[in-house]
Amino acid sequence: KSPVYSVFFNGETVVHPSRLGIALADERYIFLKDLDFEQVSDEVVHDEYTAVAGKKKHCSYRANERTIAFRNASGNLMELIFRVSDHGVAFRYKLNNPLAAKVASETSEFHLPGKSLAWIQRYRHMGNDYEMVYTKRLLDTMNLPAYYLPGLFETPEKIWVFISDASVSGDYAACQLSHKGSGKLAIRFPDQTYDWEEGGHHPWFKIVYEESPEIHAPANLLTPWRVLIISNDLGDIAESNLIEDLSVPSKISDQSWIEPGVAVFPWWGNSLANDEPDIMKDYVDLAAEMNWEFVEFDIGLIGNNGGYAADYWRNIDYIPEVIDYAASKGIKVYGWDERRYLDTREERDDIFSQYREWGIAGIKMDFINSDKQAAMKWYEEATSHAAEYQLLVSFHGAITPRGLRRTYPNIMTYEGVRGAEYYKWPGNDPTPEHNCTLPYTRNVSGPMDYTPTGFSTPRRTTTYAHEMALPFVFESGWICMADKPEEFRKSPAKDLFQNLHAAWDDIRFIDGYPGQYCCLARRKGDEWFLAAINAGTGRQVEIPFNFLNEQNYRAKLYNDDGEDGLQIKELNISNTSIVKFDLVKNGGFVIHLVTGE
Repeated sequence: KSPVYSVFFNGETVVHPSRLGIALADERYIFLKDLDFEQVSDEVVHDEYTAVAGKKKHCSYRANERTIAFRNASGNLMELIFRVSDHGVAFRYKLNNPLAAKVASETSEFHLPGKSLAWIQRYRHMGNDYEMVYTKRLLDTMNLPAYYLPGLFETPEKIWVFISDASVSGDYAACQLSHKGSGKLAIRFPDQTYDWEEGGHHPWFKIVYEESPEIHAPANLLTPWRVLIISNDLGDIAESNLIEDLSVPSKISDQSWIEPGVAVFPWWGNSLANDEPDIMKDYVDLAAEMNWEFVEFDIGLIGNNGGYAADYWRNIDYIPEVIDYAASKGIKVYGWDERRYLDTREERDDIFSQYREWGIAGIKMDFINSDKQAAMKWYEEATSHAAEYQLLVSFHGAITPRGLRRTYPNIMTYEGVRGAEYYKWPGNDPTPEHNCTLPYTRNVSGPMDYTPTGFSTPRRTTTYAHEMALPFVFESGWICMADKPEEFRKSPAKDLFQNLHAAWDDIRFIDGYPGQYCCLARRKGDEWFLAAINAGTGRQVEIPFNFLNEQNYRAKLYNDDGEDGLQIKELNISNTSIVKFDLVKNGGFVIHLVTGE
């Protein structure tokens, strides 16, 4: 008498009978076996909300919810809550424990067809930064102890299954996956531990290794959602907003101060730029020229000078000078600091108050490097606290998003991705295949701070147009443009970048396959931006423009010229147009469409 579930799609078994269950250390609250059915109740869930940033502005979620109550041998209740929506299945547990208690185990499983393909990151114990590659493999060959969420799977019947969790709060941990064999994937608790006294690791991570790996449930535990997005159309995965749909609605009533935007990222092009006011002012000038909104004041804000010296940042008198200069150009500044200096409310008050005094609009909080419960609690507290100061937030050294942006829309983005900064470390370069996997994996979960446009690096294997297309393919509330000012000023796509947005009204997936290519369109107002990236052999994509309204559109195509430059053409497009476009090896293109003859 143990609960199991199965999932069927179009008559095919997508999830074979899979275990369900949860147990607290308090033996009266063990719900693994010998359970008696108590009752069932149904309701329809309908949720409408407006997103400050994301894939689409107006979000609508409808689901059928069924709550099944079970009673254990001690007479206590477990409610198993299922929601089924278009292309979505989610479940969670609710207990009636009157007191806080340790969670001993959770036995949730996802038993997929064994010959399924998987795109998933392996777990990295040292660093724990969710910055691995979504390697394509047979599910049956997943033989490591742990893998990060999310994971994407393709069954032998060509049905796509995306697995993650959602609405993860400080009441629980952000979980991982393990493979038990024969296609059985199981929820795994983070267990990252380390004896700090042994030494040998950077103090960035000291907090992480002092955190307990245990999960301590509050009274009346309500777990995160376990989420499956399922479809035979990959577009339903790429366009999905289910992770945020399932998460707690916004706790910020006045959102008028929350403004996403495109940012310049000086550190990538010059790691010491933030210590030179004239260089920083040039980046500010670039942002103003490009119609972008932000400049990131990275590392130098805490007195870097080549190291991490957080005690000195108040004494750098050029910081207010650069901030005031940016303000005179209509550009906002956000800063950077480490979690170890932002861990307590008192520490955050100290730094956040200085930020507000200077007129800084936001903060990138780095080196979190944990998915344990203590870190989940910190994410909530730090974000809520930043909102009190009306500060926007980015997380680096971070987990993949679990829906917290909906609850706190001052979250602009998360790292949790192998992005362009990996060009700085030999042997770890982002490949075209990696880039062409992210729209179906990492970016499905939420905003992704890849920091695109590494035009000037000699180590890229992508074309110029591929790099150009990335900020249109990827979604993030802060799109942080990586390269040096001269690269954008001389770019033949300068006018395209001057029209780049960081918050979109709608998305349309066109075509693609993980690791091979991706073509999608994003809308802002009446404008559409259709972008494509390719990995490997060149191909031709046929694009039906039936997602446009009935007006005529003037289109400008920015495509590879075959010599790592661009060719630019003007086209007339309508919603009846069907046009074939060439993607060169590792290439890309962008089409900017505006209404009018």
